[in-house]
Amino acid sequence: MPVCYWLALGAARRPQRTWPPLACRHHRPNPRPGSAGGPLIRALLDTLATSRAHPRLQAEAEVRAFYGPASAPAWTLPADSADISPNATVALALLGRAAEYGLRPADYGHARLRALRDSLAQPASLALPARRARQQAQLEVYLSDAVLTFRRDLDRGRLRAYTPSGRERTALAAPPAALRAALASRTVPAAMLAGQPTNREYRQLQQALARWLAWPSSPIRPGSTRRATSWPPSIWSAGAGKW
Repeated sequence: MPVCYWLALGAARRPQRTWPPLACRHHRPNPRPGSAGGPLIRALLDTLATSRAHPRLQAEAEVRAFYGPASAPAWTLPADSADISPNATVALALLGRAAEYGLRPADYGHARLRALRDSLAQPASLALPARRARQQAQLEVYLSDAVLTFRRDLDRGRLRAYTPSGRERTALAAPPAALRAALASRTVPAAMLAGQPTNREYRQLQQALARWLAWPSSPIRPGSTRRATSWPPSIWSAGAGKW
């Protein structure tokens, strides 16, 4: 048998050593888009505490307690996703129906939240990763603020400025923990409505406010943000639901 045959047979039986492909020094894998993780959320919370260029948080202490040191995202999905979480969807829907509870969606930045949601709904490829991550952080912080403020307003009203007592400040630590639990169990609407008093007077006042908010807008007096009506709901004040 020819020698060349044996050489070929031996080469075929010998295990072939494979070498990894050489990586070009100019090639880099596409980075995963940024995400609204802890650093961005913490940075935004610190910025909003002192900035005059952005809307201030209405429930800053509760929002900080809600996120804690880790500041893990609660409402948004990974940055390469084109949607928000189901919890965020139902929370936005309830905020949009705030008038049914005697409150105004505008007081919770509902239009701004919808704009952020619509922007994040665009394909990730159409937005720069860093910009998308900033928008996610904004949606996180502002939605948390809106949800916690809405729950607080259902409990004690909104019209007048209000400084909680020491006992009430202690009680304010409960809603952030309750909201975290509601996110895990997907019961966010129930957690948002949990602060409502159950007495009859509160329900009557709430229904009256809902009817007032449904009236056609009347002319607004110069320098005033309240509609000129014959029955302004001036009794909707701190603790009005706790008669």
